[in-house]
Amino acid sequence: FIGSWFQALFINILPPQCYLRVFDSLIYEGPKILYRTALAILKINEHVLLSCSDGNELTNMLRALPKSQYDHFELMWTAFERIGGLPQSMIDRECAIARQRQAETAQVRRFSMSTRRMSLASHAPSRQHL
Repeated sequence: FIGSWFQALFINILPPQCYLRVFDSLIYEGPKILYRTALAILKINEHVLLSCSDGNELTNMLRALPKSQYDHFELMWTAFERIGGLPQSMIDRECAIARQRQAETAQVRRFSMSTRRMSLASHAPSRQHL
C-alpha cells in the first residue's frame, strides 16, 4: 500500500490540494519528499494506527489514511518540521535494508516451495505400483 502511494506520486491517493503541494515539493526537493509525505501521513495518524487491534485492521487503515488527509498545511508542516532531517544517505540505507529483506523473503519462499515439492514427490505413489 505504501509502495502504491509512491508509484502514483500520491496523485490518486491524496485530495488535489495535498497532492499538488507534494508535487510542488517534489520538483523543488526531489524524490525524498515522497518519503517525507508518507512519514507525515503516518505521523499525523499515529494515534489511529496504534489503536488498531490486529494486522488486518492496520492494513485497512493504512489503505484508507491518505484519502482522509485534507489539510495540506498540516501535511506539509508535518513533512518538513515534525519529521526532522531526512538525509539521502539515510533513505539509501533504509532502501538497501528493505531490498535485502525482500531478497531474504524471496529466498525463504523458494526454499519453502522446493521443500514442499520434494515432500509431495516423496509421498506420491510410484509408477511401479500402478
